Amino acid sequence: MNFTPTSPHEVDPDIIAWLCPVSQKARQATLSLANRRCFRTITQDSNSQRSTPEWIDCWDGVALQNNCSFCLVLTFSQIPSNEYGFVLGSDRETCDILLPGYNISRNHCFIGFTRDRALAIQDRSTNGTRVSYDDSYSHQAWYTTHTWRLSGQHLDDCSKTIDMQDYVFDISVNTAAAHNYQFHVSLTSYLSWHRPLEHQTIQTPIYTLGKTLGSGAYGFVCMSCEAGSGTIYAIKTTKNPGDRSVKREYCCLKEIQQLKKQSNMPGKNYIIKLVDVIKCATSRLVLEYFPLGSLHDQAKARPLSNFDQEMLLHSGLQALDFLHSHTMMHRDIKPQNILVRSREPMDIVLADFGACSRAGYAHSFYGSYLYAAPEVAQAYSDLLDGSRVVHRYDSRCDIWSFGVSVLQYTTAGIPMCPFSHRLSSMTPDDWCEKRLDQTGERSLPSLGEMWCKSVASHARAHAYEGSRITRLSQLMLVEDPLQRRAASECLQIMYGDEGAVSWH
Repeated sequence: MNFTPTSPHEVDPDIIAWLCPVSQKARQATLSLANRRCFRTITQDSNSQRSTPEWIDCWDGVALQNNCSFCLVLTFSQIPSNEYGFVLGSDRETCDILLPGYNISRNHCFIGFTRDRALAIQDRSTNGTRVSYDDSYSHQAWYTTHTWRLSGQHLDDCSKTIDMQDYVFDISVNTAAAHNYQFHVSLTSYLSWHRPLEHQTIQTPIYTLGKTLGSGAYGFVCMSCEAGSGTIYAIKTTKNPGDRSVKREYCCLKEIQQLKKQSNMPGKNYIIKLVDVIKCATSRLVLEYFPLGSLHDQAKARPLSNFDQEMLLHSGLQALDFLHSHTMMHRDIKPQNILVRSREPMDIVLADFGACSRAGYAHSFYGSYLYAAPEVAQAYSDLLDGSRVVHRYDSRCDIWSFGVSVLQYTTAGIPMCPFSHRLSSMTPDDWCEKRLDQTGERSLPSLGEMWCKSVASHARAHAYEGSRITRLSQLMLVEDPLQRRAASECLQIMYGDEGAVSWH
């Protein structure tokens, strides 16, 4: 039963939470005389609460006689006797809520507050407790000596169910009173007399599933909260269980994690961190969460200053230098895949390694059309034509993609794409295949080649008209990959012997 408080009395700032019985054992415990102090009913006719209901032994008799639903309510005025909060268990002397049964420990679990004032439940039992959150990634295992948060961050929007050895309750936290002055006065007083529940997660972490942060052609990313610590992460999953992009990203990020431990290169700090992997029907990646979103989001909110652009260029080149020195290429660099860690100063990380290649060379098409390097389109075009010699591309394709991403936010910008209205419906074949001439031969440049030529020409034309960043972008946007500057070379151009920005 999901309980949603509606009447003014139900959002009384004295109320902490409601425990609504789901299982038969929980309903029997709710109607037990031992739990009379916490018992409340809600009549279906008037939606009013009664603190002194008529007590009879048969729980279904109460439901029929009073035409009501019922629950156990935790309030500040009850003042739990234990220093950690309300105790649920089988000991009549020490428990605030009695749950009789041989599977229930004397002090089975505590419900109290953490140091940061979030409601939590902590298991202290022998046989364990489990808590589920909506369609969370909990493994439905019994946890002992574990702490679950019940409020805070986006947990307030989740439905939460507590299972204590077949005593199953839906718990609803009084979030309606979260901004009430009296509620916070009561909570401050409570914390002055009771010890906070400390974070204990010595078993598999439990990740809840929150709002969708973004989605693409192959997958989507959702906000997630680790139920024990309250830490916010981002969880990435695929739309298609057969898609291998998440598995590829996991392998690349796992290898990068190992390389980070062995390397002193500063670029390792500008690559997103893989936190965990959830193995289920489709593997899900637990990643760092960046509340500022992507470079694309930030640029829309506030244009990038010259200093922002310099810091962006510095961080991105450092990251690419780290990747390329270990024969890795990202292959899908664009503003949406550059996450912003801070804005003042601008600090970014590269994300979305679903197209990452560890081979050093490739010929298949990956990436976004407007940011893909000319050699990527050329290699794929060779495959389509059945050429005996197929051009391969290497990590220098990332330099081009990053150059376009940076140039886009300078005063020069990038040229208008004449076929932008068709991009959403295009396939790689449409973008990379050479066009037919008047004789029916495919000899005319592909759309991809035409676009890259336009970008390179635009960068050259504005190289000495815009900012210093524009001039360096021009060195990154050279159509011939052999003439294009590597990340390490760009950094050498950018910095003089003493670390100052140098432009020659």
